[in-house]
Amino acid sequence: MSNTKLRLFLGACCTLGLGAAPWGCDAGSSSEETSADAGTGPSSGTTAGEGTAEGTGDETADGTADPPTGDSGSDSEGDIDIEPANMIDDLEDGDALILAASGRRGAWYTYNDETEGAVQDPPTPFEPTAGGPGTSLFMALTSGSGFTLWGAGLGVDLNNEGDPDGGPGVRMPYDASAHQGIVFRARGNTAVRVKLLVDAIVPTETGGSCAADCEDAHGKIVPLSDDWVQYTVGFDEVFQEGWGAAAAFDAGTMMAVQFQVSASTDFEFSIDDVGFY
Repeated sequence: MSNTKLRLFLGACCTLGLGAAPWGCDAGSSSEETSADAGTGPSSGTTAGEGTAEGTGDETADGTADPPTGDSGSDSEGDIDIEPANMIDDLEDGDALILAASGRRGAWYTYNDETEGAVQDPPTPFEPTAGGPGTSLFMALTSGSGFTLWGAGLGVDLNNEGDPDGGPGVRMPYDASAHQGIVFRARGNTAVRVKLLVDAIVPTETGGSCAADCEDAHGKIVPLSDDWVQYTVGFDEVFQEGWGAAAAFDAGTMMAVQFQVSASTDFEFSIDDVGFY
């Protein structure tokens, strides 16, 4: 493993259940996430540990809940160069842990609504897939079908050290207020809702400060294509879906970044080079 990565956890499978989606060991299914199909019902998760990272699944990617925000956020005039200190993860070391830079610690995970008979890959714990844009060695890829409640997703926690005993880790805030938004590369056969989880919408039992009607995360719909494209999602572009407790977006208390598809979607999408700009 690269010495720039933080080894959060040495266990082979440490399920994290912060709200609904564990990051590694049990990240493939998020029983703790509640319904969030088409803007109804919460669904968020947490993860901690090597390859385990909890996720939240409360938003959809059908484009019906977000206010109009213009284009998808792709950079048509040239790619943004992500500074090393601002790179959340480029996956080049082939493991599930994000880069240990600027105080961040976390891991990649998948999550879903646990519809009976539905399937999501990769299984837990999460493992990167060979490939990516250009000369990239690894990427985060997920595919699946059959989820009928609110859907499925892929994500990372930004400040979660995990639990060496294999239990739930604690999701903690990360201060991203010095930045304007998130930048990433992606390709896929569907749209994703890019969700930026902040302390105010994460339940208290999973590390946040929300007491009721939680997990209505701020986000933006981004339609993907078959080609690798760099996208940006500005902090001033994200909105809640409106089914949960209203909360202001506070970049100073960010907890996770997630990419979610809506219910009843046969999906396959890949993410790489995620960072702040």
